Parts: sequence; structure tokens; C-alpha cells
Amino acid sequence: MRDYGRLPLATLAPLSLILTLVLAPACRCGSNSQDTGGTAGLWSATEPFQVDDGSLADDEYVALGLAGYDHNWGSSGIADAAVQLRALVQKNPTQLPRYGSARSGKVFARLTSNDNLNALRNAALPLSIRLPALAEYLQGLNDVIRLYVDESKQRHVSGNEVAELYGTRLKAYRSTMELVDAFMQHLGTADPSHQERVAAIEKMRHELAATLGEVIGSLSEPRRFGLAARRRLVDHCSETFPVLVSRLPVVSREELLRQLNDANASPHLANLQPQLNRLKGEVGRVLEHPLAQ
Repeated sequence: MRDYGRLPLATLAPLSLILTLVLAPACRCGSNSQDTGGTAGLWSATEPFQVDDGSLADDEYVALGLAGYDHNWGSSGIADAAVQLRALVQKNPTQLPRYGSARSGKVFARLTSNDNLNALRNAALPLSIRLPALAEYLQGLNDVIRLYVDESKQRHVSGNEVAELYGTRLKAYRSTMELVDAFMQHLGTADPSHQERVAAIEKMRHELAATLGEVIGSLSEPRRFGLAARRRLVDHCSETFPVLVSRLPVVSREELLRQLNDANASPHLANLQPQLNRLKGEVGRVLEHPLAQ
């Protein structure tokens, strides 16, 4: 984590930047519509399309400038990785690190590791350090996701990588909401910009609802995500939705539950059970006890 100094919280500007980054449509791509015509085999396919592994060896990425994969990267490591991977894509996009690869799997696992957020979740560190670091992390992660989404459309990487990055972003959302809550509690209602900040957070909650809905929609995109990737995406949702859904407006919570009910009723998604039904139950409990989350 870079040294941001101990700035007075009231003078920090990163909250607006953080909200902008949360709203950034890094994972909004593709259609959420189900294609039921002539694609029956896709719903159970391990991979909707074949992508050869052209990635480099793990240590070669370190030689290119990425941080070592044997320790947490933190916000600066993710930001630096975005720069290095962008340069790599310009030369050969098939060399991006891949999920579960014998060649580059360790680097991809580090790129998507939840441990990279450890310092940002450390309550012993002041918010004046954690908030700017979170903004840096989100910017780098969004840049990486855009790279992989763009290259998946060209079939240079697969839905496996995109699904894992979606899960990583959901976990970043969870840390974002927790840090924003702590920031607002610290400032209190006497802060001159309190109402402006509350309005920005309310907008963020509506946008977050749209993004969560689009993640659910990804489960019905067999042309982009194989069965294993969609199952892992459900697991990522189960890990993060209880915290995230509790931050949504009530009407958005109810709409998300409706989407999950529809997904559970779809015969095409029967192979995502029982995880999908468990996720629906978890979201339903948030609606019943929203203040308990």
C-alpha cells in the first residue's frame, strides 16, 4: 500500500472518486437474455468455446514487472498489474494470465485473491489511508476487468477468467460499502457535506443494484460462461450478496429476489442447484431482517 499520509478525514476527496469507481460499468457487457433456441447443449457445456492457453509462465510475468505472486499485492500491486497487463495485451492478448492454468494460474490466483484487500479491511489503519488505497485498488481492478472482458469477446481468454474477476469485484464492493459506512459514521451528520454525501451514496446503491442484477443475468449466458464458471459465480454471489443486498434500497432488494426466483424456476439453470436455491434463501433472509446484516 502506498503511503498516503495521515490526512484529516474531513478534507479527503476520495469518497466521490470511490463512488465513481463503484459505478464504473467494468462488468456490464453482453446481453442478459436467454437464448433457448438451438443451444440446449450449451447449458451443460464445460466450455462454450475453446481457448488455447497461450499464457506465459508465472515467473515471466514477474520479470515483466508484476509483483511476486507469493505475497499480497494490495492496492498498488493491482494498479501496477493493470498497467503491465495492458501493455502485454497490446503485444499479444493471448498471453494474459489464465484461471487454473498450469503455466500462469498462480499469477491469476494472486490477481483475484481476496487477500489483496487485507490492508483495506484493517481497522487499525486510519480511514485517511484506507480510502485512497481503496480508490486505487478499484481503479486498477476495473482496468483489469475491462481488459479481460474485451479479450473474451475476441476469444483470447475464456469466461472462466471473467467469472473470477466478477467475483473479485463483488468482494471489492463489499469492502467498499463497509468502508463507506465507517467513513460516514466518523464524519457524522454535522459535516457540512453530509447531505451531499448521502445523496451520492443513495445513487451508488441504485447502481449497485443494477450491477448485482447483471451478475445474476450472467448465469443465463451459456455462450459466454461454461457451467463450471457459472457455478463458481453463484458461489461468489453467496459470499457477498448478504452484505451487498442489505445496502440496497428496499425496492431493489425485492427486484433482485424476483430475478433469483425466475432463475430458480428456469429449467436451463437446474444444473446450478442447490447453490442457486441457497443464494435465493440468503437474499430472502436479508429482506426479512435487513438490519441484521
